[in-house]
Amino acid sequence: MALQGAGSESNWKKEFQDAGLMPEPNAIDFTIHRRAVSGELEPRYPLQHGMTTCVVKVIKICQAMLRQQVARDSLTSIAGRYCTARQQRWFLRERPNTPENLKAVVDEFLGLIFDRFPTIIVDYTLENPNEHGGYWRRTPLTGDFKSSEQYFYLNGPITNHMLAAAIIAKGSVENREFADFLFMFSNTIFHEMAHVFITYLGRGKETTPPNSMLRTPKSSDAVAEAGFDLEIGMFGGIVYYYSDPVNATPVDGCNTAYINIASRFYRINAETRDRTVKCDFKFPYEHDPKAETRKLSRPCEDMPEDNYTDPWDYPGWQEALDAPPEL
Repeated sequence: MALQGAGSESNWKKEFQDAGLMPEPNAIDFTIHRRAVSGELEPRYPLQHGMTTCVVKVIKICQAMLRQQVARDSLTSIAGRYCTARQQRWFLRERPNTPENLKAVVDEFLGLIFDRFPTIIVDYTLENPNEHGGYWRRTPLTGDFKSSEQYFYLNGPITNHMLAAAIIAKGSVENREFADFLFMFSNTIFHEMAHVFITYLGRGKETTPPNSMLRTPKSSDAVAEAGFDLEIGMFGGIVYYYSDPVNATPVDGCNTAYINIASRFYRINAETRDRTVKCDFKFPYEHDPKAETRKLSRPCEDMPEDNYTDPWDYPGWQEALDAPPEL
């Protein structure tokens, strides 16, 4: 099923209604924009659009992840190591640097995220299928942290494939392909949430402190990667996607999820993926007991990384943030 990125489906309302992807209009605590191949911002997806329904499912899974105690503990650990590496600790608000107060900092941050989730951009400037999405840090912040001023971008062509799978599945997460897309994108946003937390801690003026986030695949990798740190604390490893080593993944399909534990790759089992998209979590992620021994490859491995540009630099973007959701 071919879907266009610019909202050119002339009969999308009937198509999505037939597929069970037409929610009732309701209050929305985030906005979902779309960005054309040219880089220009296009009209937001209406609340009743099928893409909105798919992305909302992804957001709800991510929000449920963040409500798990293991997520709070992992963010608290990040905050503690941030305090060790940085002198700027405004977020403690003159409270002592104790585990309980760091937990309070995490709860304050999550309260802001749950009150207004960061803006989502379905971005068609992305061409590399291995770049599922990311986060653009807003720096410097002009006052208090506003989650709506932070944004995640999702690979537009891949979200098209997710939407096509959702239509075929009639919105049911029991469908294997649709569920796998939901699993992939929710993990992507969860990873990026660690970087939003660093933005919050540093008031947008600092990135992840070097040599502070050390829970990487190799213990010797002293990289500044808060997203990896959060994944390892939550999932037990870092999630990667590769083509199926037996049956190559179709170009419009979702690649196979593996978890990297101590530089060995294990296939995440279907039960884990199914439970996750139903928010019936079990952490760390369960996987095949034996590490993958076959050569793993990704589609379009020789394709260069996308040279991502900030939509904020394009006319009309800041005004678009202030507009109410479209019904």
